[in-house]
Amino acid sequence: MKNSILMKSARTALIGKWDVAVFAFIIYLVSIYVIEAVFEKLGMSGLGSLLFEGVFSVGFAFFYLSVARNEPLSVDLMFKGFSRFGTALLASLLAMVFVILWSFLLIIPGIVALLSYAMIYFIIVDNPNISAYEVLKLSKRMMYGHKWKYFRLILRFTGWFILSLLTVGIGFLFLVPYFQTANAEFYEDVKSKYDQKI
Repeated sequence: MKNSILMKSARTALIGKWDVAVFAFIIYLVSIYVIEAVFEKLGMSGLGSLLFEGVFSVGFAFFYLSVARNEPLSVDLMFKGFSRFGTALLASLLAMVFVILWSFLLIIPGIVALLSYAMIYFIIVDNPNISAYEVLKLSKRMMYGHKWKYFRLILRFTGWFILSLLTVGIGFLFLVPYFQTANAEFYEDVKSKYDQKI
């Protein structure tokens, strides 16, 4: 499916759900701010983001897959990542380590690695018993032949990103739900192709 169609599907999926999507993103921002403030008080600035990035990314995946699949929506989906805390944490740390190691060689291999692991949080949602290492392996297999397409999808949002910056960040309240829903649509597309092969 073309990226333009995936983006259109994302916009269609968000019809009537923008208010919940924007509110969920605000809750995420507040949660991250509180977590960072607590860890900073403890003299461990930055550790909060490191520990909870994977958890909230899984929460994002739960929420926006529900948007893409036209399932019932609620803000508490943003916190469902805590039910997969161990897998989410290990998968995000492993992905970060591998991306950094590949980046030491050249920037391009690092970008390729980053694209290879782009689906890990969606995979965790659909596979509750999978190990962190298997998550990374499955994402690499699923993204085989689709990394350039995903990179082009990201590029399509560059203009929206610039416009959001010009609105002093307010535009991100709408851009992030749109981008995340497009990611969920992309995952659904590559997952269907992968499932047909096995």
